[in-house]
Amino acid sequence: AGVGLWRGRGAPVAIAALVKMSPALYLARWVARREWRPVLVAAGVAVAALAVCVPLVGLQRSQRFFFELLPAMGSGAWNGLDVPLSFRANHSLAGLLHGLFPGPDDHQLSSTTRVLSGASTLIGVGGLCWLGRREREPLGEGLIWGGLTGVLVVTPAYTWEHHFVLLLLPMVAVGAALLRGRLPRWGWLPFGVVWAVWAWPMSWWRAALDVAPTWGWAIRESRLLMQVLLIGLCAWGASRAPWRGAAPPLSAGLRTGSRDRAARSGGRGC
Repeated sequence: AGVGLWRGRGAPVAIAALVKMSPALYLARWVARREWRPVLVAAGVAVAALAVCVPLVGLQRSQRFFFELLPAMGSGAWNGLDVPLSFRANHSLAGLLHGLFPGPDDHQLSSTTRVLSGASTLIGVGGLCWLGRREREPLGEGLIWGGLTGVLVVTPAYTWEHHFVLLLLPMVAVGAALLRGRLPRWGWLPFGVVWAVWAWPMSWWRAALDVAPTWGWAIRESRLLMQVLLIGLCAWGASRAPWRGAAPPLSAGLRTGSRDRAARSGGRGC
């Protein structure tokens, strides 16, 4: 997925989406910018791969996947999965909303939760696509793609620990923005919190829940809040990134012109 986003190619993103469906969300950015070539290439690669898979898997099983299992993913009812939505290691936004607006059982999302979760996805993707309505300089592009990565990790019905490997892209993008001064120095504080929660070993996390039950809610939802904060840092950094090819500020041009004139005069009058 990273290679596809870096090079602006749809085929690597399509391959990533065939392995793990979430990366298909990246296509929304290209659609919003009307860059149809990577979208069409991604669709073509996906259709070709599925055409190869159907004879191997069988038509009946393929139909069941596309018409029964796939539509049920958004509700939390996934192929008879017996892990409840309220399981404490589920770090998704839908899992939090399920606790506030319970569904008919612990394996199905309520209509309220589905609406709120879908609206959150639209707001996150729409806001980041609006920030990237034109191409920004490379670091800004990385921050936009990083923010979209955070959205695709936090919004499914289930977000497990191994999904956090995808957050490597936004973590690197925000870290680079801080090192290059794109974000103010005090931005290291929230980024440090994000990193600490992201790198917190699962065994320590479980132990903290057992040792400090009164802080149980904060510890349990720290993984979710970490994702939301990381998305915010990406959006903040992207909003401060200049458009590609944008002219430098007038003040910078005046300073450059003053230095050039001083250099030509041998430093006289500085």
